Parts: sequence; C-alpha cells; structure tokens
Amino acid sequence: SFVFFFCVCFVVFFFFFFQAEDGIRDFCLSRGLGDVYKRQVERTKQHRAHLLVAVLGRDQTALSQASLYTKLVASCCRQDGVLGVYTTGTVYEPELYREVAEQMNEGELPIYDWVYLGLYRSEAGMCAYTYGLQAFGKREMEVLDSAASPQQLHDFLYALASYVLDQDVTLNDGETIGFSAEEKLPITCGPGRSLDQTMLQISYQPA
Repeated sequence: SFVFFFCVCFVVFFFFFFQAEDGIRDFCLSRGLGDVYKRQVERTKQHRAHLLVAVLGRDQTALSQASLYTKLVASCCRQDGVLGVYTTGTVYEPELYREVAEQMNEGELPIYDWVYLGLYRSEAGMCAYTYGLQAFGKREMEVLDSAASPQQLHDFLYALASYVLDQDVTLNDGETIGFSAEEKLPITCGPGRSLDQTMLQISYQPA
C-alpha cells in the first residue's frame, strides 16, 4: 500500500494479487452498455491483480475529492497492462475513462466517469436510471415508461445529472424541474424500479 497527503486529502493506493475470475459481477447494473460491456468481459478475464484507489478527506467537497480521484485513476490508466477501471457497477475501458477525464481540462465535469446511465425497455416504454449520484450525497434518479427514444432519454438524464452535480442541487419529492420556462416535469420520491433503493422518479415525455 502507498499513502500520501494532498490538498488536505489522504490518497491511498492498495495493490492486490488474486486468481482471475469473470471480471464483472454486477451484470444487472451494467445493462445497456452494449459492445463496450461485451469487450470488457473478455478483457477482464485476463486480469491477475488490481489497484484500489481511495481519496479520503472531511474538509473537501465530494466534487473536489471525486475530481482528484479521477485524475489519479486516469494517470494510472496510462500504465502498461491496465485492462479496465471498475466503477459505478461496471468496468470501463481505460482509454474511455481517460478520454472522459480530460473533459476536466475544459472545465467540464467527467459525468461518464462518475455516473453510470442505464437504459432498458419495459413493456410500456423506455426507462433510464443513474448509478453513482449517491456518492455525492444525491438520490439516484430514474425515468420510467417514456415514449422518448433511447438517445433522447440518455441526453435528458445526462443533462439532469450534470446540472445536479455542477450546481449542487438537491431535488425533492413534489417539486418540478425543466430546462425551459415552459417545461415543468414532476418529481416523485419512492421505491426504485431500476435499483433496489429509494429513487427520484422524473416524469419525462418528449415534446
């Protein structure tokens, strides 16, 4: 293990060797990732060890800690032999993780490195959910049974997650939200259908 102090945060690295198994365990949380998921299943079967990275600090915001953590992990991804990054319930290609992390150089949040956006179809329409907001003290969100296309639903939830984290917004049961003066989408809080936890359900239908 290796520990150092940076920007009033403790940074911890643990290195583990182990017998390789299937690589990805949380299949239900990885649904919707498509070809990236399939490729990573094959790649992670080769792994023999992993590096655990943690950033600990009570005097920094969750956003500041996540930014430092992402920069450290992205740097680790430059090493030879890195097969993937396990976060938010799935394994991402190191090249993709680094590409998303570089968005911070442009002042943008690396949402895809922090929040997994899951998409699936129900009998009544398209559904989508977040997985990762809880690490920032926010409730996970889901949109259920929407007539929106997968791309529309993805873009909507991405924009909403970005807004919640960037502006440090806490959404509550009974409120409405929208990206224009006319748009008022109802928010309810209750048992999640996408994840086994209390979630915010956003009622979204395309215009």
